[in-house]
Amino acid sequence: MSSFFGLTTLGSGNAFENSRASVLKRLSDIPPADFTSAFMAFSLETTDPLLAKEILVDGKLFMKRADLPSLLRFVLKKEMPTSEEMEAFLTYFNTTTSGIIDSMEYGDALRRLINRSTNPQNPIHYKSNRKFREDRYQHKRLNEDPMEYFSKPVTTSQSIGWHTQQAQPGQDAPSRSYFPILATEITISEGRSADDYFGAF
Repeated sequence: MSSFFGLTTLGSGNAFENSRASVLKRLSDIPPADFTSAFMAFSLETTDPLLAKEILVDGKLFMKRADLPSLLRFVLKKEMPTSEEMEAFLTYFNTTTSGIIDSMEYGDALRRLINRSTNPQNPIHYKSNRKFREDRYQHKRLNEDPMEYFSKPVTTSQSIGWHTQQAQPGQDAPSRSYFPILATEITISEGRSADDYFGAF
């Protein structure tokens, strides 16, 4: 990574320390019963019983994924969550699947959220350069997910799939030009096209 007057492409200061996940005391202090009652308040039976009937599910056991941000505000007594709280909350829900969420996935996500809120992982994984080089040589992946110890993406590649952000080809990526092969040694040396030479046509 190039540096110019102490600045890098990651910005000023230590980007890894600045992006380190912090303890989310407000979320960890909320009793699990409050999250359970919030799920019931936003269940399909309460918010959209016609939808539950149309898709043939028990409205008590499902809620719409689109209501998750509102649910968090409901649990926080209508206080606005910080961006880190909201992103940490949404991290553990699979936003790429159907538009509804069942109580089992909700409970599993809630357990992981409480663990991340009370005990975020340390982004420093190595104290030995030798061990780091050995793992890199063996292409060994870390056991933890970057979202467990960073509050936001640190690199561009991490932003794909981070929290609720899905891959959007062409939006953030630089435009790429396509340069087709116009000539080969066959066309240059023998005056024949590649299609003709290989009998494709």
